[in-house]
Amino acid sequence: MAKEKSNSGSEQLAASKGSHSERAYFQESIRTLAMLISPAGTSTRGAYDPQEFMKNINLFLRDFARTIPCELGSIYMVNLVNKGLKGIATFGYQKEISDITYSLGEQHLEGSDLEKQGITAFVATTGKPEWFDQKRNPQSHMAHAGKIDSRQWIDGRQFKNCGILPLSIGNETIGVIKLENIGSKGPSHVITKDKKELIEQIVPLISLAIDRYRRGTAPQDVFFRVTAKNKLAFESIELGHVLIEHVLTSICKSDYEYYAHNKSREKLKERLPLVLGHETVGMVRESGYNQKYYSRKEGEPIHVGDRVVVIPQIPCKKCSTCEASDGTVDSYGENYCENVKHMASNSDGSLQTHYRYWPQLLIKIPQDLSNRMAVLTEPISQLVQVWRELGFAQDRSGFDLSIPNKKLGSELNEIQLANAFNIPVQKFNDYFQVFATSSQTPRAVLRLPWSNVQNDQIMKMPFSHYALMRRGLFLTALRKGTLSIMKKTPKILVLGTGPLAYIAIVLLRIAYNVPREQVYVYGRRDESVNRFRHLAKGINLSKPEVDGRYLGYEMLDDIPEIELRQRAISEYLQGEEIKFDIILDCVGGAATENLINFALDNIAHQGIIALFGLSDQPITVDFAKVLRNEVTFKGFFRACRGSYEEALQYLQGEEFGKQIEKLLHEKTIVVSNECKLKEAFDMSASKEFWGKILVQLSREEIN
Repeated sequence: MAKEKSNSGSEQLAASKGSHSERAYFQESIRTLAMLISPAGTSTRGAYDPQEFMKNINLFLRDFARTIPCELGSIYMVNLVNKGLKGIATFGYQKEISDITYSLGEQHLEGSDLEKQGITAFVATTGKPEWFDQKRNPQSHMAHAGKIDSRQWIDGRQFKNCGILPLSIGNETIGVIKLENIGSKGPSHVITKDKKELIEQIVPLISLAIDRYRRGTAPQDVFFRVTAKNKLAFESIELGHVLIEHVLTSICKSDYEYYAHNKSREKLKERLPLVLGHETVGMVRESGYNQKYYSRKEGEPIHVGDRVVVIPQIPCKKCSTCEASDGTVDSYGENYCENVKHMASNSDGSLQTHYRYWPQLLIKIPQDLSNRMAVLTEPISQLVQVWRELGFAQDRSGFDLSIPNKKLGSELNEIQLANAFNIPVQKFNDYFQVFATSSQTPRAVLRLPWSNVQNDQIMKMPFSHYALMRRGLFLTALRKGTLSIMKKTPKILVLGTGPLAYIAIVLLRIAYNVPREQVYVYGRRDESVNRFRHLAKGINLSKPEVDGRYLGYEMLDDIPEIELRQRAISEYLQGEEIKFDIILDCVGGAATENLINFALDNIAHQGIIALFGLSDQPITVDFAKVLRNEVTFKGFFRACRGSYEEALQYLQGEEFGKQIEKLLHEKTIVVSNECKLKEAFDMSASKEFWGKILVQLSREEIN
């Protein structure tokens, strides 16, 4: 703002006082305020000089205060990130507080109503204005801190009149203005009803001035995109009407796959450049005209300043699958949406300082849960979905494939693959994908035939397990009859020792109360398997050993060593009569085929092989083993909203939280440029660190 404009505004203020009535003066003040600190159409970054703004608003407020009259007052900006108040202007007593930050819940000024749950803090967080004209009024207020500021309530000054009013834009409180009239001569100096009405006319204009000021001086927002292999670029965007402010993102393996270009050439060409990040928490920070809203019709209201878990999966809400889903853990709908978008996959992710998002895809974080823990909601929800679709719940251990679904029908849709094994081997996967098309009803059953299978027929055939996962389908060799398989104490093997496998086992042990002797974990290295010893029995491929028992094995020249080690493990398990009712693959990628065939050697009769680890390539399995043991493959794809809500509940549990926290790297990486983000991605892929790397974006200028 030009200096001559501010001077002319001050002169206009002074001239108006002597020539107008009090009401006319206030009306003139409104026009002057609009001209002085709220120039029409100003929203460009850099339009406001902070020192000039401070000077102008102080000039205006001092004249304003003398007219009330008011001897002490201030404006506090609300910092919603840490629920704090920061003084930006004062008038009346010359107490300099413009550089002091008052954090709610911490004592800064003894006796002040900023202390702990003080009244100014109450107004800042609720947006509810307060007027007091007697000493007993603030003392009886629900947010009174229990002390009276002796400086303001000294003997002979019993008629302190105080107004604390929120500075609001829409439903967002951006600050608080505090007016105090300390009358030593009795009730004649009270703030009258007429003055209150006039004050209330000016406060919205002060709100507008401060809102334009914060927009004009706000740092630019940035977002990072993968542009080429191991290359990142940033773009700057002007601050706009945003809904979510980035708080934390945890780097997922799938993020790294895009960063390192470990995806198909077609997929990279189609989706890059792409903003990564989807395991994330943010803060509701829509700039300007915020609205209170409900994340679901029956849900808890979410306000500006609330911390939220962001559900990265964006269902279309139009397909038959979405229409059938009510979002609960028992509906199994929206995670199998036919036209789904997903952050950091086919839609930009969370590594943006601000981004627009959908209110119904936000879940409010409980007050006592830290951001570091809440960021794990997304990966936990994926495993909650797996176990819930297999029938696990807090009140039972077991699984039941005929779980009724009111929306999708009480019975699972079934397709007979009657001639499946009459199809040439090289064509089997093509035909299979036709039956597992994206228009298929979620969780449909594809039943393999028992008739017309020749003993000498080639039974090793490839099939797309991704197609099975995408719609959550069952591929089963069960003979005709019920699909219900319920066991009170299933024996479970989890393949893999990464973070997802760890979450899967913590859920089994703590959320679903499955005893340790029923849970096994399979890994390739000592250090990885040892992390699970307190939760499950370990199968260590490197030695090999099972639950600490070393297994000798014979080296053969014509068989790969990994197959020999797996054979030794399988022979030991068979000798001990250990068969697994459920085997969950949490590895995916190139190792999937080997692991699934190992699973087929160790699956129980009518057991389930749960496919969770993602791989784009078809896998070849021995269907003779599938038929002989009546094995069922079950695919899983992401999670519905209800699984996110259940994951948040578990995170609040003391023991569950204690175990899950071990996944987090102790240091959060603050990212302000491509180099720091590259460091975070490289750390996430390093074998030196096993768990989750957390990223916090900085809006500092990027050199």
